[in-house]
Amino acid sequence: MMTVGLLLMATVLLPSTKGLLSPEARGYARMASWAALSWAGTTALTMLFTLSDLLAVPATGLSGTVIVSFVTTVPQGTMLPLVLILAGCVAGYARGVVSAHGAAGLLAVALLTLLPPVLTGHSASCSPPRTGCPSWPRRPPWSSWEGSAGFTATTHWQP
Repeated sequence: MMTVGLLLMATVLLPSTKGLLSPEARGYARMASWAALSWAGTTALTMLFTLSDLLAVPATGLSGTVIVSFVTTVPQGTMLPLVLILAGCVAGYARGVVSAHGAAGLLAVALLTLLPPVLTGHSASCSPPRTGCPSWPRRPPWSSWEGSAGFTATTHWQP
């Protein structure tokens, strides 16, 4: 979720002039590119290990047809490629973004990428009185705060 915080820093918390990101904000956008790339990579690994866990088979023993079946039939398997594609798009476009509007669009896509796991996980299947359901609306704001606060503290900390 550091991608969301880094893009929030680049888009909202750092100044932009005439619709263009400042050099420091572009640096945050480039860092967001690396964070989104690692997000996409860990999503791919999560997909493999989730399937491996469900079938009780080592990850090396999974075939292509089993993976395709998992991605097309199981709700968790369906959302993981979506997250992988969206995170990959953020990683690719964040590297060269120069406008504040472009960075804001990437921030919106990154926030949208947070939702599929929440909407297909255990929180999606419970009834409203349970404690899991009300937690999903808090995920995007928490991710924004976590990422921006973490990088603000580490970037502007003076010993």
